[in-house]
Amino acid sequence: MMSSRVSLEFSIRGMYSVGECRCSICALVPDGDYMSGIKLDDIAVNNGFGRAKCEFIDTNMGGSGFDWNEAVAVAVVTDAGELAAVASWDDTDTAYPYDMIRFGAKKNTVPQKEHAQQEAVEEHTEAGEKETAAEEGSKPEFLQIEEIETKPENGDIIIPEEEKADEMPLTRMQVFSRMQEDCDYVDAFDDDTYYDCIEITPDKLRTLLQYECTGAKTGDGIDVEQNSFLMHGFYTFRHILAGRVQSDENAMLIGVPGVYSNKERFMAGMFGFNNFRRSHRSDCRNPYFGYWYREI
Repeated sequence: MMSSRVSLEFSIRGMYSVGECRCSICALVPDGDYMSGIKLDDIAVNNGFGRAKCEFIDTNMGGSGFDWNEAVAVAVVTDAGELAAVASWDDTDTAYPYDMIRFGAKKNTVPQKEHAQQEAVEEHTEAGEKETAAEEGSKPEFLQIEEIETKPENGDIIIPEEEKADEMPLTRMQVFSRMQEDCDYVDAFDDDTYYDCIEITPDKLRTLLQYECTGAKTGDGIDVEQNSFLMHGFYTFRHILAGRVQSDENAMLIGVPGVYSNKERFMAGMFGFNNFRRSHRSDCRNPYFGYWYREI
């Protein structure tokens, strides 16, 4: 089979970053039950914009053995290992979850059974390392003071000493109630499906996630620092919405502010916020403004 050289030019805009962010451009190729991510080149993003050119042999992208004609999309991955953007050929809203992509893969030349066993071992090891790191980094740090009314500058919730000594641990909703005492309620929606909403910061969301809920809701696994969609919404609109759920007293609403569009719907779904609800907030005149949300 004859090979030819492919030359591509990439540009990205609207990506939130602090200073310069180094990213990798990867082609996504279906590979069994997963997608293989083949690195094509690097791209530097400054103030939300970046541009790069790359060349490669079409029958052997990045020395992986994969053919360019097998690729179905191109992804931008940050140096922190975060999937920042995906562009597919058919311009659809197909989602490519990060945990279904195997970066640095080579063309499969080993038997399928052996390949699956090797991936299972690698996945188990990687999951164990991430779980250990999450446990070490999620320990709450509260200021030790005596006055209940005093509030630290970083907005953390202070737990009185007598409550710390109590045998019954605080629940997430109890901590949320304390947050509500110091905030004004936001009239965000037309009905009471989600009510008693307040504006919070990523730090306060991180605090809430450190506490257990008493219900059976799933979806608690929000990695605040690594969720660039959530952080982009916060830096654009300066808040995250948190509220109560009428149908479940143990559940909470977490909403990322945004404006409805197909592109934003795609990005929201990639980071776990699959639902959108329009808001009638009087301080936002855009008729398409609302919140990409999930319940936790």
